[in-house]
Amino acid sequence: MRQLFPRTSIVLILSIVLIQHVRSSSHDSVGTTVDLDLNLSTDPTSTQVSSPTTNQQYQEENNRREEEEEEKAHPQYTVLDNASWAITSRNVSSILNPNKQNIYNNFIRDCNLAYYENDESVQLTENTFCQDNDDVRIEMNTHQPSSVYNYTKQGYQKIRTPTKLYSLLRDFWDNHRDKSEPEWSSVTVYQNTWKYNTEMVYVDNERSGGSSKLSKAVYDTVQPLLEDWTGQYLEPVSLWGIRIYKNNSILVPHVDRMPLIVSAIIQVDQDVDEPWPLEVYGHDGKAANVTMEPGDMLLYESHSVIHGRPFPMKGRFYANCFVHFEIKASIDGPSTYDPTLDIPPYIIPHSYWHNEWQVENKEGWRAKTVREDAVPILIGRGDVAGIQKVYHDFPNKLHESDSNGWTALHESVRCGKLSILKTLLGFGMDKDLLTAAGISPLHFARYYHGETHDITQYLVSIGAKDIKHPVGANTNSEL
Repeated sequence: MRQLFPRTSIVLILSIVLIQHVRSSSHDSVGTTVDLDLNLSTDPTSTQVSSPTTNQQYQEENNRREEEEEEKAHPQYTVLDNASWAITSRNVSSILNPNKQNIYNNFIRDCNLAYYENDESVQLTENTFCQDNDDVRIEMNTHQPSSVYNYTKQGYQKIRTPTKLYSLLRDFWDNHRDKSEPEWSSVTVYQNTWKYNTEMVYVDNERSGGSSKLSKAVYDTVQPLLEDWTGQYLEPVSLWGIRIYKNNSILVPHVDRMPLIVSAIIQVDQDVDEPWPLEVYGHDGKAANVTMEPGDMLLYESHSVIHGRPFPMKGRFYANCFVHFEIKASIDGPSTYDPTLDIPPYIIPHSYWHNEWQVENKEGWRAKTVREDAVPILIGRGDVAGIQKVYHDFPNKLHESDSNGWTALHESVRCGKLSILKTLLGFGMDKDLLTAAGISPLHFARYYHGETHDITQYLVSIGAKDIKHPVGANTNSEL
């Protein structure tokens, strides 16, 4: 088991242990004093009991020595130390283990042997499949975190999975774990799959016993948690299902490829001999080991927080569910999307990864989904950045109305998309804009969603009016 502890925690723990040891060892029976063969005096000739100040000095010195020993046993390290694996360089340090460089080299060698089907005539040092692909991973670890915006203080947070969702996933796992399938059919540098392949139980695949209803429940539960944590509107990207790691599995430290920006790991079940921590490098660049129990959920900024499990798992299995989202726009803050650059709002303009992203995406971020006639689709998806793009390219489109006098504003209310409503109001649209039949957005909100819905409460909070006139007009067809 490998665990990191902050320095202050070490001092506190050792102080408590020392005090408890002294207290418990001072008297072995009532009225009998045990001689603690300790010279606590600064004067070597003194036979007097040392003063409290001297005792304190001794304790501080003892704690310092214990702290140094603890750091040697469990050293702290950063992303630049390459201590647990090759993180930002092929050169692995000996901070944790003097054999770490050989462990990494052997990993690349075995990966190449598997890829080239054990053809040892192939040079297994440079310009091989695994080393070339691992260099890409190292490049991403080195440059991507500094090229993107961060949305939380530390970059990761462990919470408990909401009870209802965990019960759904656990029931699914218990009933369908025997339907798992091998995850990888080819060699990858991210896991030692050539020897310990992971398996998947797909939550949205009927063959595995899954369903779209279950995957929707995962998305619908996790998305608001991540949105509240980051302060960003999100769009679902992928749900990996439940991945089953086997004994001796390794997950190489990495950042996720875009558009996997904000993610969650749900620990579903495990049977291990010792905790198998997820090593994460927070926004401070320091490594931390996060242990998880069934029912735990880890929220993390997967585009900037390097994460992995470089220490082999010891046990029978470790089953996690992964769900990923892309950031679309800020909930309350200013937009970081620049339509003239047309790069994702999470990439810092003119950064290293700005250029890398544009090389791979010459059509731009919104080109595939944003068209002049796409407004209803964008509203239905809650795609704030898409609406912003339409406003930039076709500024009058959002103000156009159909034959019933409905505009994008009214449609956003009907769909219950508060983020879109706020965006449209920010473009200067009238919160009391009436349809041809004289119905206001607030009246639609109450009709479709009730009084307690977020969109209704927001309209009330900004002073919107509930209007339905002219009196006597038949407006049921609109509603």
